[in-house]
Amino acid sequence: IVQILIEGKADREAKDDIKGRTALIWAIGSLRHDVVDLLVKSGADTAATDKNGDTVQDWANGTYDDEIIDLVSVPF
Repeated sequence: IVQILIEGKADREAKDDIKGRTALIWAIGSLRHDVVDLLVKSGADTAATDKNGDTVQDWANGTYDDEIIDLVSVPF
């Protein structure tokens, strides 16, 4: 479904009304490695923040899941 939405030009940066979470943040919080990978590869904003100011990286770090962390980490 995510692939179809991306191909249909769905807004990857849309945020939910309650907490301001993007699809990428939701995928991270749900530990959906496949969806995180797909969103990152399709250009999702890895610097996005929610309404609390928590970043994608904050969310990834909070999972303690090395694969998720690696998928969203920007090489320096």
